[in-house]
Amino acid sequence: MLLDNFSNAVLFGTSRFFGDVVLKIGIDITSEIKAMSRFNEPAICRCYDTDESLGALLLERVMQGNDLTTISSEEDRITIAANLMLRLSVFPGTTLEFPTYYQWLQNDFNRVRRKRNVSEKMVHFMEIAEKLFQEIQVLRRFPKLLHGDLHHENILQDSRGHWKAIDPKGVIGTPCMESARFIVNQVWKVPDNEKSRSLAAMTKKFSDAFNESPRIIAIGAFIDLVLILCCMYENNDDPQDILQCFDECQIYIDFIATCS
Repeated sequence: MLLDNFSNAVLFGTSRFFGDVVLKIGIDITSEIKAMSRFNEPAICRCYDTDESLGALLLERVMQGNDLTTISSEEDRITIAANLMLRLSVFPGTTLEFPTYYQWLQNDFNRVRRKRNVSEKMVHFMEIAEKLFQEIQVLRRFPKLLHGDLHHENILQDSRGHWKAIDPKGVIGTPCMESARFIVNQVWKVPDNEKSRSLAAMTKKFSDAFNESPRIIAIGAFIDLVLILCCMYENNDDPQDILQCFDECQIYIDFIATCS
């Protein structure tokens, strides 16, 4: 079977050597190929072989359709994700192979600022994100290699019931930043009147997991949400979707203001 999401082609099949496998071919997956070999097994799906010149990876086939969205309990989702994050991330050895979160922020913000149609509100949110990012920087935590895109659909359960990550981006950052994409994704999934409660529950759980304050956890999630907004601007997404994302940004800002 072939799936195509415009940037990657994914074929499912069976190998007489490895059993059920996935062949993933992408136009720009060098960072993913490098990251797959660094992360801790069994927290990441196994990579059997790669060909960087073809942009190809031969991967373990984790159970399709059995991702973290199949878990109905928000508390259970958070627990599973937190445990996986702690098992997954590693010290990179060298910071030269992968971009840093700071580079992500700088590059994306600079590209958006050069666009003619960027709104004052977007500029405002980027300025807040840059200021808040300094609070994470001054912590001077030992950076780790992070997945960088660990949302619900990138956490799958294998045939033995183990939860594993797929599709890493590979980014160097403060360890607690790994929780950011999951938090943003979960807040998106709950009704408007539940978003603040959900954000508070997640920041408490990840605060305990990473031994950081709830404020730092929330700041990381807000920064990630602004980075997502940058992608929305660059992709010329529906203006209504961007406005909805603006509303979500304000939820994070209001919550951070209540954190000590």
